[in-house]
Amino acid sequence: MPESLALLQHALLFAFKVSVALALAASCAGIAISLVLSAFQIQDQALPFAVKLVVVGIAVAVTGHGAGVELVRMVERAFELASVSRA
Repeated sequence: MPESLALLQHALLFAFKVSVALALAASCAGIAISLVLSAFQIQDQALPFAVKLVVVGIAVAVTGHGAGVELVRMVERAFELASVSRA
């Protein structure tokens, strides 16, 4: 497999991992807050959204550094491949 296709495959897998982590955090928060709201019979619609927003923000803060480092590595590798193919 050419290196450019391997890089593309790695980039797609990276995007999948990052998005799954955030979606999983939002889903868990949504389920937890829904259970609490139904247990107390609260009919508020803004509270679940606010909780999910905070949880996803925390998840981005926690995973952001590692994802950023990996993204920089991928971009550097893409530029290396682009400069090699032009030479």
